[in-house]
Amino acid sequence: MTTTLQELGRTGPLLTGLDMDGGRVRELLSLAAGLKAGRLGGPGAQPLRGRKIALVLGRPAARTRRAVETAAAELGARTAVLPASSARTSPAATARALSRDFDGIAYAGTGHADLDRLARAATVPVWNLGTDSWRPLQAAADILTMAELGGAQLDGAQLSGARLDGGDLAGIAFCFTGDARAPIAASLLTTGASLGMDVRIAAPAHMRPPAGVLSRVHDLARRSGARILVTTDARDAVAGAGFVHTAAWVTRDLPFDSLLARVQALVPYRVTGQLLRATGRPDARFMHGLPAVHDAESPLGRRIYRQFGLTGAEVTEAVYASPQSAVARQAANRVPVAKALLLSAFEPPR
Repeated sequence: MTTTLQELGRTGPLLTGLDMDGGRVRELLSLAAGLKAGRLGGPGAQPLRGRKIALVLGRPAARTRRAVETAAAELGARTAVLPASSARTSPAATARALSRDFDGIAYAGTGHADLDRLARAATVPVWNLGTDSWRPLQAAADILTMAELGGAQLDGAQLSGARLDGGDLAGIAFCFTGDARAPIAASLLTTGASLGMDVRIAAPAHMRPPAGVLSRVHDLARRSGARILVTTDARDAVAGAGFVHTAAWVTRDLPFDSLLARVQALVPYRVTGQLLRATGRPDARFMHGLPAVHDAESPLGRRIYRQFGLTGAEVTEAVYASPQSAVARQAANRVPVAKALLLSAFEPPR
């Protein structure tokens, strides 16, 4: 499904990494860059004053929720948090009720099917803040971060004038390493493919991206010229990459046998100083959508250390806290991307 920004103004879907084609993603990122640079709208401008956004939360999604709340407030809109558990009706009935009272719906939950049903029945824009299948807003913020830090060379002059063009983004090579079934992996893979980027995935064979996602990715790559590599060899995958991404391996509720199996499978994909050096690029950056298990200070970090002798899981503290870490910028960039998404929905460009 491809959605233009004009269509986004009417229906507003951003549910997966497949809802906008590469040209529209570039427009969204250009708008976000302009908003971040302060070159769009005067001081105190609140173009969405009077708009109301419902935040329907079936999972905390704390960072993305804060980004949307901040973005809405800065644009003059109001938000209301509604736990998904408080809705005692079907997703379709919930969508119809919320569409009467709100101008847009932002959803975070575990089941992507519930979001699909909600979006089909809604008559206002619907945005995915994170499900067990997709993290499109997070992926867009990550690509804006990569554009700023490397490939697109968005310095102050360019932010004040130029849009992100395909040639700039096509020069960015990034690698996701770890469990590539993670929703952020699918979102980065599809969005990067639509933009013509050099996208690598390093994962155990049984943790490759879903077959349906890979099929769509190769279709996108044929149209955009993207380079796609999916391999079990982490060192091969990161060679030449400017950015190395990962995501959390483990959760607190995993039983020991499951935890053991995951740790044993994923240790070769752990982001260490050695893996970053394997990029061959002294300017290579580390990226993570958070939360991360990077030391032995958290309850989960202590468990990993006690049971496996690892300080940190998917990334070492030395990498996470290093100057090469871009995690703070990634998190901050969710705000301008959320602002761009809201403005594109309610005030599509003429």
